Amino acid sequence: MKRVRHVLILFTMILPMLVLVPNTVTRPFGESTQPTMVGESLPAQFVEETLRVAIYAEDNVTLPAYASGGVYTSNHGPMATLLQAAGYDVTEVTTQDILNRELITKDYDVFVLPNQIPRENVTNLVKDFWLGGGGILSLHASIGYLYYFGMIDVHMEGNFALLGVDPDPHWGYGSVAEMTVGERTPVTKDFEVSDLIALGEIAVILDRNDIASDNLNDYGDLLYHTTNTANALAFSLDNSARKGGRIVQMHGNYSAAPGWFTSIAVEAIDWLAPKPKARIAFDISHNPYLPVDIWDPWLEPYPLSQYRNGLVNHTYTADKLDGTLNLEILDGYDMLVICLPTANFTAQEVQDVTSWVAGGGGLFLMGDTPMLSSSDAYLNYLLSSFGIEFNLAGSTGFDIIASPADEHPMHETTSAMEYDDSSYLNLTGDAFPLWQTGPNVLCAGQEYQDGRVVVIGDVNLATTLAILEQHNYRFLMNVANWLSSATADVLLMNGEFLGIERYKVAPALALNGLGINYYLCHSPYYLNLSLYEYWEQWDLVIVDEPGVIIGAYLDDIQEWVESGGELIMSYYWMHNSPDHPLWPLLGVYPTAGAADEPDLYIWEPAHPIFNIPVEYDGSLFVPTIDYGTEGSLHHVFSNATALVGYTATSEVNQTAIALRNDLQTLFNGFLIDEFQGDHDESTYMDSFELWFNEIAFMYFERPTIDSPADATYVVGETGNEIMWTPSADAGPSEYILRINGSIDTTAEWGGEPIVVNIDNVNVSITTYQLTVIDVLGYTATDTVVLNVTAYVPPPGGLDPLLLIAIGAGAIIVVAIVLIASKRGKKE
Repeated sequence: MKRVRHVLILFTMILPMLVLVPNTVTRPFGESTQPTMVGESLPAQFVEETLRVAIYAEDNVTLPAYASGGVYTSNHGPMATLLQAAGYDVTEVTTQDILNRELITKDYDVFVLPNQIPRENVTNLVKDFWLGGGGILSLHASIGYLYYFGMIDVHMEGNFALLGVDPDPHWGYGSVAEMTVGERTPVTKDFEVSDLIALGEIAVILDRNDIASDNLNDYGDLLYHTTNTANALAFSLDNSARKGGRIVQMHGNYSAAPGWFTSIAVEAIDWLAPKPKARIAFDISHNPYLPVDIWDPWLEPYPLSQYRNGLVNHTYTADKLDGTLNLEILDGYDMLVICLPTANFTAQEVQDVTSWVAGGGGLFLMGDTPMLSSSDAYLNYLLSSFGIEFNLAGSTGFDIIASPADEHPMHETTSAMEYDDSSYLNLTGDAFPLWQTGPNVLCAGQEYQDGRVVVIGDVNLATTLAILEQHNYRFLMNVANWLSSATADVLLMNGEFLGIERYKVAPALALNGLGINYYLCHSPYYLNLSLYEYWEQWDLVIVDEPGVIIGAYLDDIQEWVESGGELIMSYYWMHNSPDHPLWPLLGVYPTAGAADEPDLYIWEPAHPIFNIPVEYDGSLFVPTIDYGTEGSLHHVFSNATALVGYTATSEVNQTAIALRNDLQTLFNGFLIDEFQGDHDESTYMDSFELWFNEIAFMYFERPTIDSPADATYVVGETGNEIMWTPSADAGPSEYILRINGSIDTTAEWGGEPIVVNIDNVNVSITTYQLTVIDVLGYTATDTVVLNVTAYVPPPGGLDPLLLIAIGAGAIIVVAIVLIASKRGKKE
């Protein structure tokens, strides 16, 4: 009987584990004990992104040879901690890292000098980063480096500018009890003008009245000494008419930063980070004859610096690549510049560069006279797949004025170029000529799969020797525009008469800020040419025409809209062509010209174009620039919705901005470029905020989320879950899960399916609501209802689950008895 007793004991142990007893708790199990709570809305300003910050981590704080004084510290660790806590991707880079050319704009947006100055062997490499468009946050005595290397004032180059030591001093140390906020800018937006900030310490101070000798409008007067107002303690610098990226200089050398410092430093990173139209790389790894800057290795001292500076002024970034050209190093660049190499390419480099072009890259090659035939031969090797080659026997001679070949978008604003002893080019296949002298081709292009190539026979036209001759400079900027937009799906026409500033008008900067690749043209004629030549390429056409009447080209815009193309248009001459059939397509009809400089009232304040991603904190727009004719009064048709008008309340014949109901077109009948003030006191130009929101609304699809079926299970069942598969065209950001209306979980969302386990819930009806949020702040929501029911035994009384458990237990008992019996017989 002993064996039987053991079996009975085992049976009584197994049975309870097999019987499912309903739980009496009335809320879901597994709820987060410390859920991350968030507000109901995302931050108001611009696109959510993670900016990349490099902090100079050099523990050697002795004076470099170029420094004439100053006291330096090694507080890079606390600065890294501060910026990491603010959500930035922070890397501490050493002097050796910089020597390895790791400080490039492709990998970092801002470089921080935390009261340290670069060692002698990396000063030019740090300057390369700034010249390429990278932002610099300089703290405390780091300003000496900026002065000595001409980054604050080109006329001060070679002068450390330290008070009491150097000629023409600009900065020094002084005791400061209190600071005053000079301007409310994006860097100081947490403050108001004239706010007082207690300091009470020795600070780095500057000559406020003579920070620089030119381009004073580029300077933001952030903080100054309250009692000695000639002394500045912080300023911002945007090199709009010169070169390089943005700079913020501020007092601060802290191991534990006060609140005012944290606020300004954090906002400075956002402002400093470049938002480029595209990223460009200059190859210096194949020993080019000509340097980009004079401190690069060279055989001929005619740099490409003015060309590079022009690109950065046109909102590109530019790095120097010193290494093997492979797919990894080219990833992230839109355009590659190679000129006059004196070292040949490897077969793998040719293959990788060709593959990179095929995937959408833009390749710009510059050769020269056949006297440098080895360089041209190396370039021919790289060009072997593109139908363009240098003629190693023929050249132009000097001072040759070339003419455009067949019309092409790259010829906009150009009519002649000057060449000096240029090689001729031979073309085959689909390659096309761009410039020629007589029958001889001097410049050519090619569209190769998804990418583009431009080859020019004379590098001199890009150097300081000749870049300003004829229309050389204009064409070089056009080349970058075309090459970098091979995969663009937005066409922007802006008709401002502002030269290079066309790249800095509000809609162009908004596209940059949104990370949207686009092609920019300046005139209606080239809008027409680009529209038709690349008709299938565009998803959105933007027409911003403050400069001229475009009546002759309204038919082309009409054809685009009739074909189903999406359009944003800002145009104020409608009443000059009141009966054109384009206007009803846009949902409006011009009835008269508008009054002089009218205010525009927001009629639909809840609409996303006033709130997402930038929250416009005002009820109207106020023009600050007078273009003359102010716009048209419009009657809105039933196929559109009036969003803004000339009266405080909505009137059908007083419309200024109208959105077609199917969201295909958005029309601004008033020139929104006139809103160049800051009426909502956001520290950003009103027209920029409106353009930003309009483009985001029209270009990106809203987030989507599927609707899984409602769920039901009997209490105690396991393996239950809800899986949502959302998507976000603008890019995923985060999700919020609510259970029965209360926030349960918030988390970052990278675009993957979101799975929620719904086991261990008592008898109840529970709602699970998931909201996904894209990087702009648009949302999508779905709700799944879970119904957990109690077990109901069948008529007759015995619970089938209990019967199953008993049956399973009985089988186990029988098996054990049989085993025991067999063993008994053996004994």
